[in-house]
Amino acid sequence: MARFGQSFLASLTQPSYGQGLFELGGAIGQAPALAAEKKRRDAMMEELMSGSPIQQARVLQQEGARTGNIELALKGSQLERETLQQGAAQGIEALVTQISNPETTDEMVEQSRKTALQLARDNNVPEGRVRQALDAAEKRRLTVNYERETAKINSLTLEANKSLSNGETKEQFTEKHGEEYGYVYDTTKEQQELNEARVTTAKENAKNATFDYTDEELTDLGLNEAMIAKIKNLPSGTAKNAAVLNAVTSLAKQQPNAALLNFYVAAELDAVMEENNFDYDDEDEVKQAEAIAAKRVKDRFLSTGGDPASMADAAVKGKTKKEDEDIDMDAAIKALTSELLGGVDGS
Repeated sequence: MARFGQSFLASLTQPSYGQGLFELGGAIGQAPALAAEKKRRDAMMEELMSGSPIQQARVLQQEGARTGNIELALKGSQLERETLQQGAAQGIEALVTQISNPETTDEMVEQSRKTALQLARDNNVPEGRVRQALDAAEKRRLTVNYERETAKINSLTLEANKSLSNGETKEQFTEKHGEEYGYVYDTTKEQQELNEARVTTAKENAKNATFDYTDEELTDLGLNEAMIAKIKNLPSGTAKNAAVLNAVTSLAKQQPNAALLNFYVAAELDAVMEENNFDYDDEDEVKQAEAIAAKRVKDRFLSTGGDPASMADAAVKGKTKKEDEDIDMDAAIKALTSELLGGVDGS
């Protein structure tokens, strides 16, 4: 018969010792379940350590839901939200960089703007700041392109004037400067002929004692509304006709570079076509769009002095205004509500 020490026998009669044996027995009985739980936790930790941030966030959410641990689930939700916002911000930054590249096409710019703004709305990234970054990037891109073309066209216009003065043909001009700039020769020639015709008309009418111009005829001579009003307030027909001749002669010398204006009109045409839902297959609508673009560009040109950066700024503001008109109000309200609530979904 086995013999036990007196201290051991005595301890059996103590409640604490009995409880200890009971807990030990229970632990032994639960060992398979605890081992499985430990294995599951180890697997979860391994997934957390090796997974992407978004995977880690979803593991935490799943674990919180499984165990009823609200704090853990909220932590996972917060991590997911922050991860998505960070990813959206990085994507937006890449799109902004692409837009600022002078080699990026207008089509790519338009798509990149839409994508960046949608990323901002979907991930509660402040849309106002994103729009400012997009506008600044596009202004940089346009300014570089406008500066390049302005310098090139102004230089070629001087060459076209020399060619015309020397009696050279368009073919001779393009042989020197390239076929793609033949339009500079054409536009310069047309502008010279128009200026000469206007001056001739004004000189002929300057001999008259009566003032017979209509407002439409004065506009065709290049005068604006303010100039027309000032001339019509003069005391006599002779004075009015002389003022018209002075104005037309002055305008012929100060006329903006027509080839450069055409370059800006071409850059503006797509926007005008889209704004008015015009069809490029409809010749009348294309002509109407060209007239709208020409007036818009000339107004900008005269108000900015043709400065490329100012022209770019005006073009971007016009595009932003159009985007504001097209904005998805439901998405915008949801994003604003979320931002006001500190990033918590307001739905």
